[in-house]
Amino acid sequence: MHLNWNAMRDEVNDLLDTKGFKESLNNKWQLAALLHTEVVELQLADNTDEEELELADLFIRALNLVIANDMDLSQCDFSDTSWMTLLKQNRDFRAVDCLNYAIVQYTEAIKKHKGLTEENHSIIMILQALIQYADILGLDINHIFRRKMDINWGRPYRYGTGMEEPAYS
Repeated sequence: MHLNWNAMRDEVNDLLDTKGFKESLNNKWQLAALLHTEVVELQLADNTDEEELELADLFIRALNLVIANDMDLSQCDFSDTSWMTLLKQNRDFRAVDCLNYAIVQYTEAIKKHKGLTEENHSIIMILQALIQYADILGLDINHIFRRKMDINWGRPYRYGTGMEEPAYS
């Protein structure tokens, strides 16, 4: 499956600008917490439809980290997933456990001020775990991303904040 990461990143960035959420990228702790929340929502999904939407939310939240760190994903290597293989062998981790591990690696990188290189590496780990999760569920990432972004584009300005304004046409 071909993923045009930078096009996806750019569309999420446009959505953040258009819907009034761009300032949320200034708080990396909040971004990490939102990832954890989305993982819980994914695990609580009652049906395949909800599962697809929650997984798409996770991709969008991960792309928020990409935007916050000004990453160019076309230059990133997604092929080395040995860290997930080791976790699964040594700790009997499932795909969701690998995802949580990657998110914890991100929070460790920001907590210990390890710098952008470590933050960016952990963001790639998060995306790798999401790709694997989608693969296990047999989901097309492009399809679920497009579906969720279409929903988000149809929402009003600052949706979900209590300060919503009507969508402008």
